[in-house]
Amino acid sequence: MKRKNQPLQQLPNIGEKLATELAGIGIRTPQQLSKVGSVDCYVRLSLAHGARHLPHCYYLFSLQAALEGRHWRHLAPEEKQRLIDEARRRLRRVA
Repeated sequence: MKRKNQPLQQLPNIGEKLATELAGIGIRTPQQLSKVGSVDCYVRLSLAHGARHLPHCYYLFSLQAALEGRHWRHLAPEEKQRLIDEARRRLRRVA
């Protein structure tokens, strides 16, 4: 991330819809996203939607890759699986 105060939408994978949803859980800046982390943001979004099966590729992978400054499709399969496993563990803890 280059600038602390840049809009979330300037990060890769973060469009208006996801930025609005992130704002709904209190994440409004790249700095806040970095502090909370992709998995916890995904868990918070899942809980906010009342569903535990938000699309991994759109939310979890997009958030992680945004923090790294790349497109979500460039995440290695092992990294994707690690993210999914961690998100599932955290969701089970709050269920």
